[in-house]
Amino acid sequence: MFNFNGKNYYVPQAYGAVEIIQLGGGSLPDFSIGVIIAPSPLGCPYSGTFNGKAFDAEDVFSAYDDIQALKKDYGDGDLLTKFIFAKKTAGGNSIFVLNSRKNTPYSHTDSGGGIKFEPTKHFYGAPGMRTYYSCAESASTTVLTSGTATAGANTSLTDSGASWGTTQYVDKWVEITGGTGIGQTRKIVSHTGTVLTVAAWTTNPDTTSTYRIIQAKFTMSFTPPKYVKMLRSDVSINDTYFYVDGKEDLYEGQKIYIGRGTASIANSTVDLLTIKNIDRTWTSSGYKVYLDPTGTLPTIAYTQAQYSFLFDQDISRKETYTFVGSDWNVQNIVKTINASSSIVFLTALTSTVPAFATAGYIAYLVVGDASTQATSPTVSTTDYANIAAAFPTWAKEFEIAFKTKIRLIDLGSYSSTDHGVFRDLAATLRSNPILAPICTIGGTNLGDTALTGNADTNPKYRALNLNDADFQLVAGGIDDYPAYLSLSSEIFGMRLSNPVLHNVTRDKIVASKVEKKWTYDQLTELIKAGVTTYGQNKTGRYIAFSINTYQDQSQQWNKEDKKSYLTAQMDKADYVYRGVLEYLDLNGIGTDSKREDITRSLDTHLTKYLENGNVTGYSLSAKAVEGGVIERVEIELPDQIDYVGLVLGIKTGRV
Repeated sequence: MFNFNGKNYYVPQAYGAVEIIQLGGGSLPDFSIGVIIAPSPLGCPYSGTFNGKAFDAEDVFSAYDDIQALKKDYGDGDLLTKFIFAKKTAGGNSIFVLNSRKNTPYSHTDSGGGIKFEPTKHFYGAPGMRTYYSCAESASTTVLTSGTATAGANTSLTDSGASWGTTQYVDKWVEITGGTGIGQTRKIVSHTGTVLTVAAWTTNPDTTSTYRIIQAKFTMSFTPPKYVKMLRSDVSINDTYFYVDGKEDLYEGQKIYIGRGTASIANSTVDLLTIKNIDRTWTSSGYKVYLDPTGTLPTIAYTQAQYSFLFDQDISRKETYTFVGSDWNVQNIVKTINASSSIVFLTALTSTVPAFATAGYIAYLVVGDASTQATSPTVSTTDYANIAAAFPTWAKEFEIAFKTKIRLIDLGSYSSTDHGVFRDLAATLRSNPILAPICTIGGTNLGDTALTGNADTNPKYRALNLNDADFQLVAGGIDDYPAYLSLSSEIFGMRLSNPVLHNVTRDKIVASKVEKKWTYDQLTELIKAGVTTYGQNKTGRYIAFSINTYQDQSQQWNKEDKKSYLTAQMDKADYVYRGVLEYLDLNGIGTDSKREDITRSLDTHLTKYLENGNVTGYSLSAKAVEGGVIERVEIELPDQIDYVGLVLGIKTGRV
C-alpha cells in the first residue's frame, strides 16, 4: 500500500507502484529519496488500530511533492514547516513524511448509543481535531395525503371528512399549503380519524386553509475543521494570549474556535474567540496569539495544551445526508454514509438512531495513548527511538517494493539525544551489507550559537560528540526559524534535488534574515568541527558545507589519513559502490558469467562515472573463488582539497 499526495494506491506488484509514483508527478530516481520526521498534530500513527487492524510505522508510506496536499493531511506544525523549506530546493522530488507524535484514530458514539463514528481520512489520520456534527428533523416534500380544513385551533387541524385512524400519521408532518396560515409546518404528535394534534400554530388554520400530510425528513451533517493548530503550552485563567504551532491562515480580527483541552478528548466544549493580533516571531513555545477583547479566555483554562486545538469550520467540505420517512434507520444511515463520506466511517451498534436536533463537536483524534489522556503528551526521545527501531524494516520493505532506496532523513528535533538515536541507526544500517546506508540531517535550536564551552548550545561540541560519518549537523537558523526547522531542511532539499552531482557548498540560500552572521574565523571553526552552516559575501548568503561530523580530532584537519571525511566524498563513494552493485544485479552478472564479459561490462559502466566527474579513476582486478570469480572494483575519488577550497573561497568576497 502506498500513499501519494493524500491518495491511497493498492498495487499487487512493485512495478505498478513505481509507475504510479511517476505518473503522479513525483520524481524518484535512486539515491533521491528522503524522509522528514517531525511532530505534527495530524498524521500517520506508528501505533494504533483502525477497523480492527493494527498498524505500525512500516505499514504506511506517505509521499508528497505538493505542499497543500501535505497541509490538508497533516495540518500545521513542524512537519509542514520543514516540508516547505525542503520543497524550495527539492524540485519535483517526492518527500516521505512520518509524524513523530503518537496519533491513533478515536471513535465517538452518538448520544443514543446506536452509531459509532470513526475518521476515514486514509486509515491513519483524521480530517481534524473537532468535526461539527448535527442531526435534525424537518418536513420533506413527499406527500402522503391532502385536503381542506373544516376547523382549526391553537394546537390542532380538523378535516371532518377524513378517516385517518389513530396511528398512521403520528410523527409525520402537516403543512398549510393555502389560505389562512399558509407556509406553516408542524410535526403531528397524535391524531384521531379527523383531528391532527400538533405543536402550537403561529396562525391558527381555519376553513380557508388547505393542507397536506408529508413524510418526515432527517438530516445529518458533518463539517470538518480547517486551519487546525495545536496549542503549544498551557494557558492560565488570567492570560490574554495563547501559543500555537503555526501562524499560516491566521489574521487579525478572525473569528476562531478552540476546543478545550481536558482529560476527556471527547469533550465537545468549544469556544469562539476573536484574534486581536499575532506575534509572528517564532519562539520555542510557538507563535503568540492575543485575543480581542482582552481577557476573553474562557474561565476554564487550557491546562492540557496538547489536547487543545485552534480551528475554523471548513464549510466548503461540509457533508449533508438526507433520509426520508422509513429510510431513517441505523442500517440505512450507516450504509449510505459509508458509501460516500470522506469525513467519517460509521458502525451500527444497536438499532437506536441518533437523537433529533443534536449538535456538537466530535474529537476524532487521540494524541498519545488513549489510556493516558489525562497527561499532556509531548514528542519524546522514546517516540523517535521507536521510529528508529522500525526504520530498517520499513526502509528494506520500501526498497523491495519500489526498487529505490531511502537515503536521507531530515530530523525535526534539536535534541542531541534524538540526534544520537539516529546516529546509531545510521551506524547500524551502514554495517549491514543488505541495508542501504543513510545520512541524517539535524539542526540546532535558536540561540545555540556559542562556540565555546561543553554544552549543547555549542554546535562544535555537539558535532564532536556525534562523531559519525552519517550525521550532518546544521547550525544557524533562517527566517526566524531554528536550524532544525529551516536550514537543515533547505540543505535536505538541495541534496534531494541531486544528492551526488549537486554541490551543496556555495549554493545560494534565499532568506530574509539569518540567526547569526558568522565571522570568517567563526565559519572556519564550524567547518573544521564538521558543522554545516552559511557564509555571506557581497552577493548573498551561501551554504558553507564541507566535512561531516566524523573526524579524528587528534589529526590535522583534512589530512590525507582517511580519518576525516567530506560529506561529498562519502556521497560519491556510496553512489559509485552501490551503483556498481545494482548494475551487476540488474544485468544478471553472476558466477556463471565469463570473466571477460564481466570486465567489459563493468568497464563500460565505470567509464560513465569517470566522464561525469564522480570518480577520477578506477581499476578492476579478479580473484578466483569456488564456482567463479570475484571482480574487485577500486575507485579514485576527487581530491578532498577541491571541496574545501570552495568553502574557503567565501573569504574572497565577504562583506
